[in-house]
Amino acid sequence: MKVTNLKTIYLSEKEIKEAISCWMQIRNPFMYSNLATHLKNNTCTYDWEMKNGKFEFVVSINGEVEVPPPHLDEALLIDDAAVREFEEEMELYKTYGGD
Repeated sequence: MKVTNLKTIYLSEKEIKEAISCWMQIRNPFMYSNLATHLKNNTCTYDWEMKNGKFEFVVSINGEVEVPPPHLDEALLIDDAAVREFEEEMELYKTYGGD
């Protein structure tokens, strides 16, 4: 990292990846572990995009990442989530695997 003054920080691609990966591990290590590994192992492109009148920093990662099945904590955040149905779905996933 190179700092030229209090308002400018220059990050290399590796440093950007490390920062995003650290954020994922702090935010929810269980949910983001596959994506953090994928980010580390693949090339990326970076850009700013306007969405809903605000700029967002976009990181596009090459390749495909395996998304883990949803977990009970996530199901509880979904409006009108039926926990029993979710638990049954998880049992099916454990028994028969995913698509």
